[in-house]
Amino acid sequence: MPLLVRRFAGVAAVLVTLATVSACGGLGSDDDDQAVCDSVKEELRSVTTEAAAQVETPAVASETYQDGAARVRAFAKKAHGDVADASYDIADALNHLGGLLAVDGPPNNPATLDLTALNTAGAKLQSACA
Repeated sequence: MPLLVRRFAGVAAVLVTLATVSACGGLGSDDDDQAVCDSVKEELRSVTTEAAAQVETPAVASETYQDGAARVRAFAKKAHGDVADASYDIADALNHLGGLLAVDGPPNNPATLDLTALNTAGAKLQSACA
């Protein structure tokens, strides 16, 4: 499989996580928590869109993931309980992905990244925001 196709496959997997998290939109127990849910969803959408455009430049994609993680952490500080926990988990997962892409050589190929932590955190946020 050509390298570009494999890289787009990796980005597509991140977009699947985004679709799962986008389903979180129910009424939260607190207006701040619902605002955090919405903000984290939008940040994930933004990060994945930017990263999709950066598949040929892993170092740039790394910065995108790490900057997104910092913004999600800032949102998480405004949340409570499960929403805060899930938001921090998403930030940690994004930071981890950014760290992997920052190294020279494998595993800096977006197509081969392990997205388990991001998928798990996305499901946790979906549940917390429901």
